[in-house]
Amino acid sequence: MSDFQFQKNLWHFVLSLENLGFTGKIVSYYLRTPDGSLFGQSVKAIMEEKELSFCLLEGSKGVNWTQFLKQFLSWVATLFVIGLAVAAIFAQGIYSPSKIQGQEVTLYEDRVTNLTTQIYKDFNTSLQTYRPTAEAGLLGTLPNATWYQLNATVNSNSKAGKNLIDPKKTQSVEVETILDALYKSLSLIQNNTVFTLGQNTVFPGANECIDPSTSNLTTVACKPPKLLPSFALTRV
Repeated sequence: MSDFQFQKNLWHFVLSLENLGFTGKIVSYYLRTPDGSLFGQSVKAIMEEKELSFCLLEGSKGVNWTQFLKQFLSWVATLFVIGLAVAAIFAQGIYSPSKIQGQEVTLYEDRVTNLTTQIYKDFNTSLQTYRPTAEAGLLGTLPNATWYQLNATVNSNSKAGKNLIDPKKTQSVEVETILDALYKSLSLIQNNTVFTLGQNTVFPGANECIDPSTSNLTTVACKPPKLLPSFALTRV
């Protein structure tokens, strides 16, 4: 039997398997003939591993090994391509910001910044009441130079804190920036107040604090600092 007749018979056998449903996946193989064609035209046989065995009936020259190598590499490349695609979709779902989360972050930033500005507001209120006595040099712990230094610090930090949640001036704020502003305000309170728990003579309401409205250093009831905004007092 000639090579051409053998390939013709083989081709009919493959087609019969194709019609019977034995081949399910289309892949690209070219059956080689002496003139590179079958029945006068280029042949594109579509096979999997089983079909490759039919081509090997002619020997190693019956298979287009270059095409087979390309197909094999495409199988391997598919694993990496699919893996990267799935990883990209998975990462997009995990790391992309959500609308609900964004709203919670904005609320968090606003609440923390409002607390910061409230601390500065209360501190500034007390500081302003002591201005006359500080300028008169009647307060040993609050000389005039210290008063002006504290006043400048409060105004600068309070303004910076408000700008953090002003959409006209700031579009995105890092968490550390929000917390740093809060820490500065707490530090200001910490350095200028005392913890009165367990004290017999110094506590909120004790008649030990200097009245800033008088020049003879009259004592009045001590007032605790107002650190929380008014809306938060109902939740405590």
